[in-house]
Order: sequence, then structure tokens, then C-alpha cells
Amino acid sequence: MGNSYTTQPGVCSSSHNTLSPLVAALPSWFRFAQCLRCYYDTKLAFPHLVNAGKYSASIFVLIFTTLNTIQREQIPVNDQVLDRPVYLLWILCAVINSCYTFYWDVYMDWGLELHKKTRPKGLKFHHITIYYLAIVEDLLLRFAWSITIAVDGLLEKEITLSILAAAEIFRRFVWNVFRVEDEHVISYKFRTPSPWLPKHEEDVEASRHQPGAIAQQKNNDPSQK
Repeated sequence: MGNSYTTQPGVCSSSHNTLSPLVAALPSWFRFAQCLRCYYDTKLAFPHLVNAGKYSASIFVLIFTTLNTIQREQIPVNDQVLDRPVYLLWILCAVINSCYTFYWDVYMDWGLELHKKTRPKGLKFHHITIYYLAIVEDLLLRFAWSITIAVDGLLEKEITLSILAAAEIFRRFVWNVFRVEDEHVISYKFRTPSPWLPKHEEDVEASRHQPGAIAQQKNNDPSQK
């Protein structure tokens, strides 16, 4: 099991395939460039430069992941960790990236400020416990990469990658649910004109129990036509 990371005759090693890490880095690179462009246009360091830092951290993780894979093929697996500085740098970058993205998920993408005593208006879930559970879930899955350290040599690489891929799909699904909700809250807060969003607080409460009531009311209102 442990030698699944080593090179074998007639078997192509993933570290020799430079195309894979380059393709994996493209989404983060494009978003990094977009953030720099937004900063150039607006001169606002926050959130554009801060967001750019988040994507640059993801790129560094990919770089050290590739370098670590190459080094593992050149150094015996049973060597001391201190003899593998790239491995330590990979862990450091992964921890920084996970903390960075977790903070951004909760406070920027989801807009959750649960330390406040008042419940934000427009939230769709009645029980605030759901938001705490989502935060814990996001934190755990942001650090799911640490499984590769815990089960190193115990599971085949393909099995570990399959588990991580399934966990990431679930994390992104949950992220999208609360991201869409945050967009709804923002639209409600700033009264962004939209034919399917309620414009009054009482409409928000009514839409929770009768989702089609607001749309029907707008269709019957001549001023909305």
C-alpha cells in the first residue's frame, strides 16, 4: 500500500504529468486575476486584494502538493519528516489556506455574524442551530486534506482521493445553499429590484409559509406589470 506513491516500471507517475497541476490551478489563477482587476478598477483593497490572497494561497497549496509528490518518489517513505522540508511547507500552506477559506466562507460568502444577539433578517432557516452545524461542517471539511496524513500507508491513494472528492462535493453543496441565502438577504436589505424577491419584512415571513403567495400577489398587482 505504501509503495503506491512510488514509481514503477511501465507506470506513469502523476508527478511527471505537469499538465494536471496546471489545469487544477487555472480556476484559482483566473479568480486571482479577476480580483486584481477589480482592485485596479475600484482601488478598494478590501475585499478585492484580500480575496486575491485567498486564491493565491490555493495556488501555493497546489505547488507544494506537486513538489511533495515528486520528493516522495526520491526519498524513502520511512525517512524523518524533518528531512522533507517541502512536506512541512505543504502542511503549512494547507493549514493557512484552510483557515483563510473557512473564514471567507462564513463571514463573506455566507454573511453570518452569529456573535450578534439579534437574528439577521431574511434568514430562511428558523433554527439558528442549523447555521452552527453548517459552520462546523465547513470547518471539518476544509481540513479534510489532513486525512491523507492520518491514513498514510493504510489506504490506497485512489480510495483516499475518492473519499476527499465526495467530501468536497458535499461541502460545495452546503456552501451553495447558504451562499444563495446570503444573496437573498442582501437583496432584501438593500431592496434590490427583483420580481421574485419580497420587498417588505411581512412578505419575508409570509413567503416562508406560502412560497407562491408573493409571486401571485405581484402578478395581480397592476403596478408590477
